[in-house]
Amino acid sequence: MDKINFLLCLSGDKNEIEILPKLEELNVGIELQSYGLKGVTSPLLWEEKIKQHKKIIENFRGRISIHGPFVGIRYTQRDYLLKKAVKKRMQFTYEMVKELKPEILVLHSGIDGDIKKWQLEDFWLKETTKFWKNEIKKYEEKGIKIVIENLVEEEPDMLIELCDAVNSNYFAVCMDIGHLNVFSKLSPSDWIKKMDKRLQYVHLHDNNGEKDEHLPVGKGNIDFDSFFNSIKNTGNDIDIAFELDNSNLQEKMDNLIEVINRY
Repeated sequence: MDKINFLLCLSGDKNEIEILPKLEELNVGIELQSYGLKGVTSPLLWEEKIKQHKKIIENFRGRISIHGPFVGIRYTQRDYLLKKAVKKRMQFTYEMVKELKPEILVLHSGIDGDIKKWQLEDFWLKETTKFWKNEIKKYEEKGIKIVIENLVEEEPDMLIELCDAVNSNYFAVCMDIGHLNVFSKLSPSDWIKKMDKRLQYVHLHDNNGEKDEHLPVGKGNIDFDSFFNSIKNTGNDIDIAFELDNSNLQEKMDNLIEVINRY
């Protein structure tokens, strides 16, 4: 393995500024979030989220990624009005990352239950490939990598096909281990082996296999020993972002440090 780079997911709240020096000391980056939920409910809140993130970035000298919007974002719309709305939201997203200058933008795949239900897999691959082959060009110019995250996928095959079809050094896969544990019968090690060099980013959190709880590592039933052993055998540089659903910053930091020391 070449290198694991750890990151901690933050929302941009003022109280999070206090932990930034410790993250720098640990050489841990940050993933800035909440464009997918709070930030998209109004134009005002979108701009407010950008301002919050600017403040965090001003006080941080480490690596930065951003999680973009995801609710309702599917790159394969048949309805021309929905397609227009997604295109506009993605333009807002591009303008946001141009301003904040992260290294990586995390986005969901756009695959949902309807894709399989209505046998739209081929349509999804064709249209999503078309979208990203065009869209990725402007991110390449800015040196920003897109990583596409699994949500309800039972296996990584469609993400692999998409990544290969887009064929860009700035387009890769993000494996959300919690989503995988809920929706896939395959193990994280199976996913890692299949994805190979395409896997460059991981969302790390735990659950008990029934719902997406975003628990601290070790509080659910995911086999993290096996996961980290598989990651170490990839030979990839991997970014691993702790995505814990817990407002207690100290508990987040404690879990992060525990995992860094263990693995």
